[in-house]
Amino acid sequence: MGVYRAGLRYLEVLAVTWPALRGAAASAADAAKKSLREAEMATREVWGERRGSLHYVGRNARGATVEIGKGEGQFSPGELLKLALAGCAALSADHRLETKLGEDFEAELDVDATYDEAGNRYTAFAVALHTDLGELPEAEVQLLKERAIRAIERICTVGRTLDAGTNHTIDIQRNN
Repeated sequence: MGVYRAGLRYLEVLAVTWPALRGAAASAADAAKKSLREAEMATREVWGERRGSLHYVGRNARGATVEIGKGEGQFSPGELLKLALAGCAALSADHRLETKLGEDFEAELDVDATYDEAGNRYTAFAVALHTDLGELPEAEVQLLKERAIRAIERICTVGRTLDAGTNHTIDIQRNN
């Protein structure tokens, strides 16, 4: 991308330096910027775009979107965190549950969180996966629960990340 950015800078300089080339160079620079943004987005796994005041759209490379904000039809970042944990746990246990309950088993997820207002953070999460365990004997139910929980503890990246207390950084960068 470095050579591409250098070419973009050259077009921008042309647009300012030579009035006769201003229109063509500016158009070429705009097209190059758009193309560069599209190329950068194609290499990103997830990203977000601002849509308005307190409204963003989250996207991934597979084409999925999620509305982020505080308005109608939007998920707050805290809700997304809770859903990420619950979804990760469910996906991690899915194979174990499907093997025992069948491919078309139904499930619902609940997530409760303890929120510390003074610290402006969550201090605990509790995820519950509800499913019809049918006619399974209690011993099989217990074994299924143990295996599903072991799979979650081993596979769920979100839960493991929260357990480890992962550090994070944030940077504000100039968009050229």
